[in-house]
Amino acid sequence: MGLQTARTVLAFVLGAALVSATWVLAGPTRPTTAMSRPAAEGPAPVEGLGEPVIDFGWRGPGGEAARLSDLLGQGPVVVAVRDLSCPVSQRYGVTLRGLEDEFAEAGVDFLYVDLTPAEVEWSLGMTRDQAELRGTHVRGVGEEFFAGLHPRTTTEVFLIDGSGVLRYRGAIDDQFGVDFARQAPDQRFLADAIEATLEGESPEVPSTFAPGSYLATYIGQDAAPTPEGPPVVTYARDIRPLLETNCVSCHSPGGSGPFTLDGYDAVVANQEEIRSMVAGDRMPPWPANPEYGRWANDQRLNALEKEQLRRWFDAGMPRGDAPPQVPSTPLPASDHGWRNGSPDAVLSTEGLLPLSSDEEPSLETFYIRTDFGEDLWVGGMEILPSALDAVVQAVVLLESPDTPEEDRSQGLEGFFAGYAPGYDGGVFPKGMAKRLPKGSWLKLQVHYRPQASATDAPIRIGLTFASAPSSGELETRSAFATGFEIPAHASHHAVTAEHRFPVGGEIHSFSPQMHLRGSAIRYVLVDPRGNERTVLDIPRYYFQFRMRYVAEEPIPVEAGSTLKVTGWYDNSEANVANPDPSAPAEFGSELTDELMIGYFDFVADQPPAAALTAPEERDR
Repeated sequence: MGLQTARTVLAFVLGAALVSATWVLAGPTRPTTAMSRPAAEGPAPVEGLGEPVIDFGWRGPGGEAARLSDLLGQGPVVVAVRDLSCPVSQRYGVTLRGLEDEFAEAGVDFLYVDLTPAEVEWSLGMTRDQAELRGTHVRGVGEEFFAGLHPRTTTEVFLIDGSGVLRYRGAIDDQFGVDFARQAPDQRFLADAIEATLEGESPEVPSTFAPGSYLATYIGQDAAPTPEGPPVVTYARDIRPLLETNCVSCHSPGGSGPFTLDGYDAVVANQEEIRSMVAGDRMPPWPANPEYGRWANDQRLNALEKEQLRRWFDAGMPRGDAPPQVPSTPLPASDHGWRNGSPDAVLSTEGLLPLSSDEEPSLETFYIRTDFGEDLWVGGMEILPSALDAVVQAVVLLESPDTPEEDRSQGLEGFFAGYAPGYDGGVFPKGMAKRLPKGSWLKLQVHYRPQASATDAPIRIGLTFASAPSSGELETRSAFATGFEIPAHASHHAVTAEHRFPVGGEIHSFSPQMHLRGSAIRYVLVDPRGNERTVLDIPRYYFQFRMRYVAEEPIPVEAGSTLKVTGWYDNSEANVANPDPSAPAEFGSELTDELMIGYFDFVADQPPAAALTAPEERDR
């Protein structure tokens, strides 16, 4: 069987799931915790394990004949099935090159069986160049190969020892799947198997399932979904990844959700609440009006995900089993560390004395000197409370030597990063960064819950450095109002603020900030000719779930434009969160006061400031 015949048996199963998978891998990514199932899965294959492999052959680029036995005798051989029209297979090129380097001195050979169709053969060359794979590349294999190894997917690898016996088959590691990607692998199946084989031992894990596209002819009819009906939806394979992607960040121990969804029993116990909330589009919360704007971080479940949940409930909520290498998404950051990868530098409030105020007992302020000795660019910033249930919200304000004195206390133009349930502003857009001037102080304002304090919940701030921004310097600006008062019992009181743009540019995201009486907020962009455009509308503001709204496409702003932000407040008895409807509410930073700040991330139409470079390595 040649390449063309091999391609005729390549079957992409679960078509709808693969459409979604292609979107995840090739298009915009989901939130930094998104992971999900492979496109199709089955039990770990065991064909041929512990037995001699058929000595299959192939033709080299010049037509010369070669066989597997030509590579044996000196050490183990890794045979890797690859098809670069499969996104998962594409991603593993760099990993394979790393394994080549790791085991080069041990005499391990690599044989790459490329099943990439001729119409996308150009991508094979691109990927080879990128990954610089040095092993033997085979473009035409016969029936001996398929009969001898019985490959199942486009990412499967086989480890054959020097005597020709198959010692391991399955996944390279657990980093990538059809629609998930981890920061780094937790389990290195192939590397562990190579090390064991080199030591004359049997691999601890001799077989795993390799996520990718199925080679349908060789997996058997019982292992592949059939066109007659969709496969059974299970918790382990389908529902758990869906909930971890969209729900568990809040619905977990110490999280902001009223119950946990971090295990099968918890999900079953709350099934009626889940059914009701999902059916009514109340969860996952996404307050933005869909009539205005498209958002890269829209957390709403799509139709396929809702249908999966419905089918699972209707089927009696089968638990099911997941392949051992399919990773689960980490639980909230306070339990499992940084959401966006390890930062380059970490600053902490541990051991610092806050500047507490008797007038604002829940608010504590820390000043942290950066003291890096040079100007830097920051590509991401993450606030990590040690206890989620102790902190209502936290804001990092930048006070640099050139910050105007009048802006230093309020943070109206010095916003650098924030933390609140639902807020995901830790990573700045690609090619953009914020300036951290030499000698800057970070002013950390923390609202603690009752009976909690800084002693109970120290906070870490993680900084990720970047090179000089290629797309412009990112600034967080705001339209804000001060000195306002909301009358007692007022149910729909409006407060408006404006921000004027002396130069044009692009808006990339919005982060509205109100307190307990905030009920709605709207951003309206007015061009120099007076034309108005609503760019963000939140008809129901959730203080318990404050968010950053990231535009799918940057919003252009002409010089001379104005951004008008209007917030509405409910100071009546109907607002169950209202501290005191009988009293007017004034502007202030205490939670019982009110705020009206329309933060937004902006890149001006001007060259970035003097090029700063990120240090290649920093003490963490």
